Amino acid sequence: MASVGSIAASAGQAASGPMPPDGPCTPPPAKAALTLAQARLDALRCNRDIISARRGEEASQADIQIASQRPNPVLSLGVANINPNLGVGAGNWRSKTVDSTVRVDQVIETANKGNLRTDAARKASAAAGEQTQAVVAQQVSAVEQSWYDAVASQSRVEVLTETVGLYGKTQQANEARLKAGDVARADVTKLQLETLRAQSDLRAAQSDYATSKAALAATIGLPGTLLDNRLVPDWPALDAPVPPVDPEVLQRRPDVTAAEARLAAAA
Repeated sequence: MASVGSIAASAGQAASGPMPPDGPCTPPPAKAALTLAQARLDALRCNRDIISARRGEEASQADIQIASQRPNPVLSLGVANINPNLGVGAGNWRSKTVDSTVRVDQVIETANKGNLRTDAARKASAAAGEQTQAVVAQQVSAVEQSWYDAVASQSRVEVLTETVGLYGKTQQANEARLKAGDVARADVTKLQLETLRAQSDLRAAQSDYATSKAALAATIGLPGTLLDNRLVPDWPALDAPVPPVDPEVLQRRPDVTAAEARLAAAA
């Protein structure tokens, strides 16, 4: 099983790397192999939380454009004091028996309010960008955890399938030995019970495998259950060193920098 350090490192690399465009989110062809690297790329394109974070970042960039606009003047026209007996009268608008008003209102911002509003929008957009990176790191880590859970279930199914096959061959041999009088009936019955127990374990493992594959597909954001696709495990070597933890990286975590950017925007 991959170490927590290696999972965190790979999630950080995915978060800091270039982001692929969204979609199309289609499952791999039936019987096609699926690697962890491909699962990460599919998650960056299809994971719903990542897509939502991107949309929020794009909206924050639009807010910068909105905040940089200065207030427009407002033109208003009005009439008053209409004579109930004579009405508005005949002729052009200068000859009407009403009071006409034309008004222009212009908001004049002082105390550098406009620039401060734009600066706050920029800092809020920076916070949204950092939040996107935080979501990417979290979701890629979740994909990797689901991947290894599914790979472990796949390995368990393979081992139990081989075990059931060996039990079947042994049972056939014991039936032949029973006919020859070389083994007792009790030993054959005991082996039959063990075979049934192994078959029951295999069915339970297959159910867990299907559940873990469906959870992996949901975490990535792909439709379907990936049940027809084989996962290609990429287990680290037993003697592979664990990447050291960089304190500077911990201090610059995307969720921390996003909180700092939001604080700057509020200030």
